Amino acid sequence: MKNYAFTLLFFCIYNFTTAQNINTSLAADINAKFAPLEKNRIPHNILLDYGFDLIDVTQFDGVLRTNNYMDMERYNLVYNSIVSSATQLNVSGIAPPKQELNEWKTLQKQQNDIAKFNNKATVVLNGLFFNYSKINGNALANNKIVVANDKYDDKYINGVWQNPYDSKQAFAITSSVIMLNKSTVDVVLPATLWHTNASVTEIAIDFGNNTGYKVLTNGAVATTTYTAVGVYTWTYRVLVNGQYKYCRQKVKVSDVTTQTKLWKQKIN
Repeated sequence: MKNYAFTLLFFCIYNFTTAQNINTSLAADINAKFAPLEKNRIPHNILLDYGFDLIDVTQFDGVLRTNNYMDMERYNLVYNSIVSSATQLNVSGIAPPKQELNEWKTLQKQQNDIAKFNNKATVVLNGLFFNYSKINGNALANNKIVVANDKYDDKYINGVWQNPYDSKQAFAITSSVIMLNKSTVDVVLPATLWHTNASVTEIAIDFGNNTGYKVLTNGAVATTTYTAVGVYTWTYRVLVNGQYKYCRQKVKVSDVTTQTKLWKQKIN
């Protein structure tokens, strides 16, 4: 389902962020295409091929690259793509996109109001780590899946089910903030804004100012103070099954004086 027209992309985003429900002929076509598959065999109950390709989710796999910096727009596209790929209701970690976006806005605005009266900014993060599945690109050639009448179906050989799925991971954390006008910053990832279907044992942030990683697990507040203006890279990491996964974003610090000033962010 690649290469949708821009109008379709906009339509998908609008529906996910307003109704969390795409009741269109396109959705019906997709459901029909995947209807024969035994859904209980789909790992993690999330099949990327089944969802809407709002962004290339596979590039946000916990490996740092020059082209996978995170920001608010990319985060929302990744999250909405994951939501659209759920093959059953009540998948662990998934909340309606409009609900979680509204909560993010509300919490950040509350912190903005508080920041007007002190010399510290508080940044509210939103994050996800999902195990999901994707049909192997060679599944058809390797006789692992059946495509008949433009529909996918499970393949059995001598009564043995053939597994066509690859298990993958998606990791993304970001803030809505693009500029800070205060030197001291608190960062928090509320439990209600952390979405996962995995056992994540550690969440941490590196503020890019040589102070090392600081814990965000279980809603902990991470604090740092900047002594120079500039563009900093916030690097996030999670520990899953003994392995670290990473993502990162850019934040600009434009003032490190002690004067109380407002700080800019994307959420209006």
